[in-house]
Amino acid sequence: MDLGLSQRNWLLELNKLIKGEMIYIMKINLTSEQMKAIKDESALIVDNEEWEYVEQDGEEEEDEHGRYYSHIYMRISDRKCFRINLFYTRYGYKDYGFESDSQECVAYEVEKKQIVKYEWRYAK
Repeated sequence: MDLGLSQRNWLLELNKLIKGEMIYIMKINLTSEQMKAIKDESALIVDNEEWEYVEQDGEEEEDEHGRYYSHIYMRISDRKCFRINLFYTRYGYKDYGFESDSQECVAYEVEKKQIVKYEWRYAK
């Protein structure tokens, strides 16, 4: 689901959709060990099933609070895809670094959809 929003705002809009329009999206809670495996780019095993890394969804975003990433993983058994959002909190000054303690630990089922956009352009 691409709402044309930043990754950070995507989750806020998703929560509004779920609450307001009764959209049912599969959510799978992840453990801190599984989140660490994602950060370390190790194999991801959820409920004894292997998940394969597909791609990073969108560009890495960074602001004064930290860095935001969204990764797409595919559950091999049924080929369903899930978005996992990562947030790395900035600590200290800008050059000190980031820590990954404030994770949401939820994987959301997603589908890749093509969106056709029409724009008004000047006539030649």
